[in-house]
Amino acid sequence: ERNSLSKEIDMEEALMKMSDVATEAQLPIRTVYYLHQSGKGPKTVHLGRHLRVRRSDFESWIKAQTE
Repeated sequence: ERNSLSKEIDMEEALMKMSDVATEAQLPIRTVYYLHQSGKGPKTVHLGRHLRVRRSDFESWIKAQTE
């Protein structure tokens, strides 16, 4: 039971690459970067020089876009 709980927590905090964001949102990757640069994209996390998006932030952003 403990393993299933830790897997649920890990999935909620899973980090997505910008290419994953583009694929799941069905947007061109350039659009995703434009939205990021203009402050209109999902909240990002910087890991060194890499950008990542928490799955929960992506889902919140998608929800806000469709309301």
